[in-house]
Amino acid sequence: MKIKWTNNDIDKLINNFSNSTDIELIDLFNNRTLESIKVKAKRLKLHRNKDIQFKNRKNSHIGNKNGMYGRKSDKLGKTYEEYYGKEKSGTIKNKLSVKKKDNRNYVGNKNGMYGKIPYNKGKTTSNDIKNKISVGIKRYWNNLTEVEYNKRKNKLREDWIKKRNKYSEIDTIPEKITENLLIELNIQYIKKKNIGYYNCDFIIDNKIIEVQGDYWHANPIMYENHDKIQEKNYKRDKRKLKYLNNNGYYVLLLWEYDLKNNIDYCRLKLKKFIKNGNII
Repeated sequence: MKIKWTNNDIDKLINNFSNSTDIELIDLFNNRTLESIKVKAKRLKLHRNKDIQFKNRKNSHIGNKNGMYGRKSDKLGKTYEEYYGKEKSGTIKNKLSVKKKDNRNYVGNKNGMYGKIPYNKGKTTSNDIKNKISVGIKRYWNNLTEVEYNKRKNKLREDWIKKRNKYSEIDTIPEKITENLLIELNIQYIKKKNIGYYNCDFIIDNKIIEVQGDYWHANPIMYENHDKIQEKNYKRDKRKLKYLNNNGYYVLLLWEYDLKNNIDYCRLKLKKFIKNGNII
């Protein structure tokens, strides 16, 4: 039997539709189906705000509502070649490459979001969502076999090293000054080389020269208190120095301030370090 909409029901729908999810609407009108509520809202020309639209999409794909719930993808841990075969994987990679190049053209007013404000601008991820993401990541890693786990871990490490090396190829001004000093002193060196987990600036046999930016490495004569970035870099520098020392390397630190303001001091310091190999 069809239930007629009363004036009170209509007022309730008008006041609540834009700010209520599908689940909340069903609770609000427990004697009606969701489809009938949406049809009435459409006739009244009511619209949902963007936050509610996003919540509805999210709620329709979580837990056992997700088509992959409790299942394991047959693509998991496989390369394109392993899953699709060599011939088909080549075609797929070419299509993705073309699509990636085409997407570069969507800049400025060609971009669909040009002049618009993203719905999540200025918002932070809630702890509830962070916990769900964390649980999902842990479940993913726990479901991997030992071979898949090692393969995935090695791939992540390789990608991280490539990304780090890409940015380390760019010389800073202090590094250029240091390199000119080494050339001037006719010292043979290896530049930008990985030793274990760390990328080192200049290597001469078992001696390493590290060029320290004043801000990024928190020059003690300039920064008594550290911000979050400096504190993070400071702790990493300590681990790096300890690792290099434990593996038989001597390390010289040259600060940006000294390289720019007292080049003679740096030249003398460099000569003594190469001659004596003391840790400075």
